[in-house]
Amino acid sequence: HPESECFIPTNLKAELYTTARPILTWDAPEEPATGYMIYRRPKGGEFRRIKLLTSTTYTDNLTNQPDGQYEYAVTAYFRDTECESGYASAAGHPELNFVEFNKTIIPTHLDFYIQDGRVILQWEEASMADSYNVLMFPESKRSNDGIQRFHKGAFYLAEKLGVDILPLYLHGTGHVMPMGSGFASRGQVDLVIGERISETNTKQVRHLYMDRYEQLRRQIEDTHYFHDYIISKHIYKGIGIEKETRQLLKRYDDFSQWIDDYKLGDSSSNQVTVIHAGRGQFSLMMALVHPEIQVHSYHEDNDDSALLSAMSPFPENLHVHCSEEIENTEGTLVFNLDEILN
Repeated sequence: HPESECFIPTNLKAELYTTARPILTWDAPEEPATGYMIYRRPKGGEFRRIKLLTSTTYTDNLTNQPDGQYEYAVTAYFRDTECESGYASAAGHPELNFVEFNKTIIPTHLDFYIQDGRVILQWEEASMADSYNVLMFPESKRSNDGIQRFHKGAFYLAEKLGVDILPLYLHGTGHVMPMGSGFASRGQVDLVIGERISETNTKQVRHLYMDRYEQLRRQIEDTHYFHDYIISKHIYKGIGIEKETRQLLKRYDDFSQWIDDYKLGDSSSNQVTVIHAGRGQFSLMMALVHPEIQVHSYHEDNDDSALLSAMSPFPENLHVHCSEEIENTEGTLVFNLDEILN
């Protein structure tokens, strides 16, 4: 521990960046320092200097270090007086002059085998671990049409072990990387951690997931959420089509004033008609944001209607028509794009 009369840094913090990479931050001392020295030690060991730098933040890499708990200290260095300060005080604990970081220990060599009709999981023990969490996807596979039937394995396991289920709700993966797609596109993925439940009835838990997922969908899926998705569906349709799509979304703010506000309207109709729909960007956005309504998209050009019809996955509530004759629109909300997009 350096002993000196130099000004000392304060509010030292260690935050998690990855399982083996802590981020250290601290406040500069009252007198500007030339630089800072970073010290690290395994718990119970001796501090060793690992870095000299001029900023007030540092990201360490423990990937090649043994598993366990590490402690960090920081001092300020003043070149003019050749003085090194004492260790920085810890944020929230000024009586401490170091911070701790636990390198997350990850189980390895996960494997399984079947015995007497049961699936047995096994893995190598992780040092310092008190218990383990088992993550299971009850649908067992991805889909394009909502939450599928839940398999019983996760709930049987929870019942036999007498433990709760911590539900995780994952939204957006189907839009960022749809089934059958060979790559991911730009977009938003949300992971919501629910409250622990003790229910192990498969059907009841599935209904719980469906209700919560629908709440998430209504909260998240507006026109701005689908901005990147709409663009991704037009990227390989030609440079001109992609450029037109980007310009339309930018100029009309993702069509939000018509499509998002539809939720707040007084219309009780469950059907929307879009005429002079062009290449279908507006119609597709309406169908995605409002899966509860039927969207009829009318096009004068065969190529435009074919372009929209070829979208994959194709929304079940979107109906494409290549015709100048509009079917009966009584009781429906009509959007004439020649009039509103000018």
